[in-house]
Amino acid sequence: MLLSSAASGVLKSVGKAARSLGQAMDNLGHRIEVAKYRERLVPSTRFVGFGEVSPSVERAFVAPSANVIGSVSIGSGSSVWYGATVRGDVNSVSIGERSSVGDRAVVHVAKIQGDFPTFIGDDVTIGPGAMVHGATVESGSRVGAGAQVLDGAVVG
Repeated sequence: MLLSSAASGVLKSVGKAARSLGQAMDNLGHRIEVAKYRERLVPSTRFVGFGEVSPSVERAFVAPSANVIGSVSIGSGSSVWYGATVRGDVNSVSIGERSSVGDRAVVHVAKIQGDFPTFIGDDVTIGPGAMVHGATVESGSRVGAGAQVLDGAVVG
């Protein structure tokens, strides 16, 4: 059903007035704000060396907001998604081919309570928000969203 030109004009006027009111309220809020906040876009540092070791990535997708740090190797066709961290600072992390580390997942290593590197095989899926810490996830395995696989564990 088409609106008449008069109704269309009224809707445009109401929309324009609402937009103006919103902008005026935003400006007022900005003027009376006590702690000024200025948003800055900071590009992610996706690949970070640790000591003398830098990550090794072969034809893999690493999202702009993901972090890959230290002694980490990522195989061809694998992916590290948004907000995920793969950290090989005190030991090594190895991710095989065609494996996926989900959004906000953490892959880390252990040194204090034992010497546990992290090994993730081929065709593995680490779900979003999961943690794999000093463990082995064998090829073809799945780690569910939010799961925790901790020091010395073997999934397979």
